[in-house]
Amino acid sequence: MDHAKSLEITRSGLKPSTWVGENLEITLHVKVEDGLGPITVIDEIPSIFALIEGSNFKVFWKGEGANPSPFPTRSGVRREDLL
Repeated sequence: MDHAKSLEITRSGLKPSTWVGENLEITLHVKVEDGLGPITVIDEIPSIFALIEGSNFKVFWKGEGANPSPFPTRSGVRREDLL
């Protein structure tokens, strides 16, 4: 089995600044051009955010050929007060 060697990961939903208590929906799009097998995606959430829905950990199975559209993974996060 020839494992995936090149991944393209894009993230949407983050903003340059947020307020304490503000919720965001983060979406990762994972595009795999080649290879075959499991793809594990872990999106590290900054310590000032708390995961409130979804998951920041996902495992996909990549079949033969290029995936025509990126695998999406979504999570909701909330800005927490640091004090």
